[in-house]
Amino acid sequence: MDTTTKAGAKALSLAPATRAALVNGRRPTSRRLAPWLLVAPTLLVMLATSVFPLAYSLVVSFTRYELARETGWEFVGLVNYRDALRDQRFLASAVQTAQIIGPALVTAFVLGFALALLLNRPFGGRGLFVSLLAVPIMVAPTAGAMSFGLMLTPKYGAVNDLLSILVGQRLLIDWLGSPALAKLSVVVVQVWRWAPFYMLVLLAGLQAIPDELYEAGRIDGASPLQLFGFITLPLLRWPALVGLLIGFIDLIKIFDTVYIMTTGGPGGSTETLTFYTYYTGVRFFHVGYGAALSFYVLAAVLLLCVLLVRASGRREEGVA
Repeated sequence: MDTTTKAGAKALSLAPATRAALVNGRRPTSRRLAPWLLVAPTLLVMLATSVFPLAYSLVVSFTRYELARETGWEFVGLVNYRDALRDQRFLASAVQTAQIIGPALVTAFVLGFALALLLNRPFGGRGLFVSLLAVPIMVAPTAGAMSFGLMLTPKYGAVNDLLSILVGQRLLIDWLGSPALAKLSVVVVQVWRWAPFYMLVLLAGLQAIPDELYEAGRIDGASPLQLFGFITLPLLRWPALVGLLIGFIDLIKIFDTVYIMTTGGPGGSTETLTFYTYYTGVRFFHVGYGAALSFYVLAAVLLLCVLLVRASGRREEGVA
């Protein structure tokens, strides 16, 4: 009995509706709906926790909604978005966010890359060493910020005590009381958090590169610098890109470290975009205006991520 005959006999043994669907080349309705029924709980959770709040915030951003007033919602269109572009404090917070993100992201990536290159060579106790360096990833951001805040206190902090021992005299540096030092302190905390992450991501990428490529390059007379430039860097492009995107998205919404260590001070020098948005919408009760500010942050994240991905794609096409 050939395959067609077997299929026909099987169709005759089924229910009339199912048999008709098979004859017409369509799957039964129950089989078509089965995948959607399986993912329905997840879709409902995503709608309730992501899509609905996002849509609600978008609607609120077009209104003058203030909790401190009993006037309710007042539709104002794009007024909140226009006012945000004239808000000097908001623009200053964008600049200060960039001043924190840039040095933190670059320093963490370079340090993590250097550690990954060092750990890519086998040696005794490498696994233990990698585990110890990865500890900051497992520490809660709030706990890390509180620990650094205590270590940076002028009179009793461990940092000033260590520096005093090194220079031979008592130092009382107010790390969180100076605008420049406070910003530097926030950057250091972010580097401490993200350098181990980049180390793990890039170390995994390095160990995934076949040794045969390096052996072929050495046979052709390539120098170590050429092996690094023509083999290591191109094959690490996408792991590095994914790591940079994750770090950028997390850093642009930095809030907990600033809130715990500096509360946006001194003098607003560490007031980031998300921190100012929080104060506007939650502490000052300007909910509609705060929602508009949050969508500017979302737009900045999406725009920079798209530009980074496209730039990497063009470079790959150029190399190919």
